[in-house]
Amino acid sequence: MGGKVDHPFKVEVWEGDKVAETLAVAGSVVVAGAAYDAAVRERPGRVVTLRHGARVVRTTEPAKAAPSAPPTVGQLRGLGVTGARLWCVGCGRHAILSWEALKALDEEPFPTAGRRPACTACGSRQVQRMPDWPRPGAGG
Repeated sequence: MGGKVDHPFKVEVWEGDKVAETLAVAGSVVVAGAAYDAAVRERPGRVVTLRHGARVVRTTEPAKAAPSAPPTVGQLRGLGVTGARLWCVGCGRHAILSWEALKALDEEPFPTAGRRPACTACGSRQVQRMPDWPRPGAGG
């Protein structure tokens, strides 16, 4: 083989984040695929993978949910949020601005919606935002 590094295909059963069993090792993807199909039938409900090196070729592991998109200004308005609380990273000054003052449109994602305000005390543009959630018991 002259120093060639062989990366065989492996069929494995996983428990959590560890390999519980290696069921097959093959140099051919066709043979490994047949072993994977047999392992899936023989181990129902278990996480079975067919790997080539670190790359997962096939798996029974459910797809992980994609990170959810940030809420839009319109969605926050629907929850009673009337604006954003702002904190200056540079000097610590804080303020509350309405969606109108920020010029934020309903379809824009929060926290990047609207204009990018500068701190009125120090001029910094490093301003953190969070929704100005309505306070319990506050009429509105």
